[in-house]
Amino acid sequence: TPDTDRPRARSALTRLAIAEGVANGGSWQCHELSSEAQQAAAAYHAFLRRRQTTLIRVRPWSPVRMWASLQQTYQRMATFPMPCSRYLVDRHVPHLMLVDRDLTNAGLQDVEALIIPTARIVSDEQLTALRECTEAGLGIVLVGPCATHDEWGDVRQTSWISQALAVESEWPDKPRRIDFGRGRVAYLPAPSLPEAANAGLSREAEAGLAGLEQALVHVSRRPLPAAVDTGANVEVSISYDGANTLLVHLVNYAVDLGGAVEGETALPVKVRLPKGKSVKRAVFVSPDEDTPPHWLPFTILTPGPARCVEVVIPGLEIYGQIEYELVDETPVWERLPLLHVSQERPAAPGGEVVLQLALSRRLAAGWRVEGPEGWTFRFEGMTAGETRCIAMVPADATRGRHPLDLAVGN
Repeated sequence: TPDTDRPRARSALTRLAIAEGVANGGSWQCHELSSEAQQAAAAYHAFLRRRQTTLIRVRPWSPVRMWASLQQTYQRMATFPMPCSRYLVDRHVPHLMLVDRDLTNAGLQDVEALIIPTARIVSDEQLTALRECTEAGLGIVLVGPCATHDEWGDVRQTSWISQALAVESEWPDKPRRIDFGRGRVAYLPAPSLPEAANAGLSREAEAGLAGLEQALVHVSRRPLPAAVDTGANVEVSISYDGANTLLVHLVNYAVDLGGAVEGETALPVKVRLPKGKSVKRAVFVSPDEDTPPHWLPFTILTPGPARCVEVVIPGLEIYGQIEYELVDETPVWERLPLLHVSQERPAAPGGEVVLQLALSRRLAAGWRVEGPEGWTFRFEGMTAGETRCIAMVPADATRGRHPLDLAVGN
């Protein structure tokens, strides 16, 4: 039970605690609740029961991963996954943790960007997997030194990482970025960080990690997994069933100890889509009062090689979910109509060439033709998807093949 004697606070903080657990794939056990907290927990429990078919099917998902290494703890080496994770969470960047056994070629297969938050103990096998995956396209962001010791704790004189970054006797005190094979490596000097971040980060620590988001975009060559209004106190996490359901959890932490909630209105939310997927429909649901389900208009964005979907949430009190029904993305060549071109009769210098142009689907289209210098073109009988192009051939044109550029658009 939240430690407060204010009834409204008990309700709001109980809802926040349950939302935090659900959004991160955990659970929340409620014991000896006050009546206000019981009512809040019962309302959220009823909502989660209605949503259980979806919730048990999806798993946490993000193309950004963080290495949380127990190897460092065993060897009493400092590592900082928790403060780096706290920094990303506060900036609405969904990410997942990897442990030591995940650092294999198979374990890194679906990772676009891997954050290594100071990991001096790296085995030869792990180092080889990192090199091979980076050569194949993985992006790595180093926060502080990496692979300075082997799995036995013995000092490693050099590694492919230190060689690629041109590390000499000391690791650099300035950021560095390099290309390595098809992948990229970005290095950030390690700021002074706590090993735990329950109380948040100091301003100095946040300033030291200020380049982390841009480094993720650089090494992955893709936008971040999610984006919301930078002023919103909202945590975003993503779950995916590997097929046709993408679930976005939104948790609003703007709840004070008195139970006052600073809700969000007209909140834009943009998330990355899994590879090869597009969106059929989107719905927003919430267990909070006065928040009915909303079918959401959405916009598909394609910034570079990734696809994103953007919606605007009408209102968010404490917790809400956006459920996207996904469909397989149709390749662009299957979405475009075919262009058919035929020539009515042979051409001669000083004469005309008549071309019949038609699309495989009837579309309202604009046509454009370009040819060699001196050639002129006009169109006749333009209808949906069909037209007749008359090309005037200059009298001094030579006999032979002459290329024409045809373009059609709407």
